[in-house]
Amino acid sequence: MAAGKRKIIESRKKDRPMKKNMIDLKKEMKNIKLHLDAFSAVQAKLIEAISSLSASPNRDQLMMIRNFNLNVKQMNVRIGEDYIDEMLLKLTADEVNGK
Repeated sequence: MAAGKRKIIESRKKDRPMKKNMIDLKKEMKNIKLHLDAFSAVQAKLIEAISSLSASPNRDQLMMIRNFNLNVKQMNVRIGEDYIDEMLLKLTADEVNGK
């Protein structure tokens, strides 16, 4: 009887999903901040490049840098939003799973 009971317990252990790690919100927020800081640094460099070229007569180059700066700003917002959405999905999944 004990051997049969042991087999049932072992089969139940195999059926259970592995325990998932809890989300560390502080760590996730640090990651978000790092991403946003990196893009802010890129923006600062671009602004510096724009200010150095503003006296230059090459308008095409200036417009290209301004457009690139706008794209970086949009990417910055999208990455921040995507990261926050992903984190919210993880939190929702954990709530559904009862963690």
